[in-house]
Amino acid sequence: MADFGHFVVQVSYAVNACLGLSYSIGQFSYQRIFGFLFLLVAFIQFHFELIYTKALFYYPIFFLTYVPAILFFGPVLYFLFQRIVFNHTLSQLQLFKHFLVPTMSVVAVIPIFFITPDDKLKLINALFYSTSSMEYIFLSFICVSSVFFYIAMLFSTLPTIKRMKAKASFSYILFSILIFTVIISGFAFASQLTHSLRLLFAGNVIFSCCLLVTYVLHLRFPHFLTELMEEIRVSKTRKTYLSSVNINKALANINYVIHEEKIYLDPELTLGDMADRLNLTNHQLSELLNNEVGKNFNSFIMDFRIKDAIKQLKKNQTMTISAIASSVGFNSHSAFYSAFKRITGKSPSDYLAD
Repeated sequence: MADFGHFVVQVSYAVNACLGLSYSIGQFSYQRIFGFLFLLVAFIQFHFELIYTKALFYYPIFFLTYVPAILFFGPVLYFLFQRIVFNHTLSQLQLFKHFLVPTMSVVAVIPIFFITPDDKLKLINALFYSTSSMEYIFLSFICVSSVFFYIAMLFSTLPTIKRMKAKASFSYILFSILIFTVIISGFAFASQLTHSLRLLFAGNVIFSCCLLVTYVLHLRFPHFLTELMEEIRVSKTRKTYLSSVNINKALANINYVIHEEKIYLDPELTLGDMADRLNLTNHQLSELLNNEVGKNFNSFIMDFRIKDAIKQLKKNQTMTISAIASSVGFNSHSAFYSAFKRITGKSPSDYLAD
């Protein structure tokens, strides 16, 4: 099993190295920076492998060089994300703030190259293979904090899972896999905090698996990233009416009036009526449903009416379809029929026949 883990890691950083080199060839563009990002990831994976296999004793020149690589990864990814997704170039002040710590780490590592080999081997043994030291904890904490800081910044720009669920089913599945992969990768990086070579190995294997799965899915569904970036742009530029609204509380209130009060059974229910019941404005309720649920008001209410109608069809087979339509809030048989067929793909009578 360990051999397979080593193989996965080696395949992963080989793929990243090849991608990095291929993106780096040619005239300068932002693809070159993508190449640099892939090379950073490959180097981090390679360096972790040197640590937990103790091969670092044979290549002491790499001692601590993973620290600048990790610290540069987040800022470079953030820079590319802003440029490609939002066509926004960071100001000099923003570049300074994001790249100050990584640059300082490079300056701090340079003197280590001039330490004698024997002294460097002693430092390697003391830092990685003896009891956990404050120096190791400090370095690991800085690296892990940087990774999680930029993961949090990335998450702040992503659309909600509920909103992506309203897209094509594959987009929702891929988006969920992406979120899961990013979270797992973050915790895999955090394994270095434990000062355990086994957990560092496990973290590197998990991170490598996540990367390989992501690359395969991108090859299979190349449209997904384009769709996701467009959704991020729309979410970013969309005017918000919810700045003063407690989103979680508002969603809980919606859940209550739907499931407990069954407000959707009122055939005269309007967006304004429901907004008044929730102490929201029409714009606030509309945006809340669109952004957090991924549906407009009419679709949201129709879904619950049809779900209730399906229960009635199964439970009260003596009731006429028109009576059921009226009981769940429809004013006309035709409106019920079209909504039922749109949501279930079948007419009420066909649904009963099945």
